[in-house]
Amino acid sequence: MKVLLNWYLRQLSARPWTTQMCTTGFLFLSGDVIAQQAIERRGLSGHAWRRSITMTGIGVCVAAPALRTWYLQLEKIVPAGSSFAPLKKMALDQALFAPTFLAGFFSLLGVLEGNSTEQIKSRFQQDYLSSLKTNYMVWPAVQMLTFYVIPLQHRVTFVNFIALGWNSYLAWKAHH
Repeated sequence: MKVLLNWYLRQLSARPWTTQMCTTGFLFLSGDVIAQQAIERRGLSGHAWRRSITMTGIGVCVAAPALRTWYLQLEKIVPAGSSFAPLKKMALDQALFAPTFLAGFFSLLGVLEGNSTEQIKSRFQQDYLSSLKTNYMVWPAVQMLTFYVIPLQHRVTFVNFIALGWNSYLAWKAHH
C-alpha cells in the first residue's frame, strides 16, 4: 500500500493536473456505481453505464479543473498566515464555489443526458435547494479540516476521497 501511495504522490507532484483529473474521474465513477448498486439496487444488468460514463466525464473535464483552479485562486485571495485564513477560505468556498458548482453540475448533467430546457429547469427547481442545504450540512466541516490541515497540493485529492459519499448522493439525487 505504501508503494502505491508513494507512486501516487510522485505522480501528483510531477503531473498535478493529469493526476487530479484521473483521480476525480475515478471517484465520480465510483460514486455513481455506489449510487446505482448500493442505493438504487439496480444490479449489474440494470446498471446505466452511459450515466456512469457521463459522471466520469464531469469529474475529469469539469470537477477536477474547477477544484484545482479554485483552490489555487483561493490561496491567492486568502493567503495562509492568519489563524482566521481557513475560516475565510471555508466561507468563500461555501458562499461562492459550492452554489455555483452545484448549479453547474445539475445543468450540465441535464444537457449531457439530452434533457430539454424545461426538463433541466424542472429538475433544477426540484433538486438544487435541497442539495445545497445538504451541502451546507456536510462541507463546511470538511473544508475547515481541509484548510487547517491539508497542504495545498493534496487538497483536491483529499476532498475527492471525502466526496466519494457526496458524489454517490449527487448521482442518486440527480436521477430521482
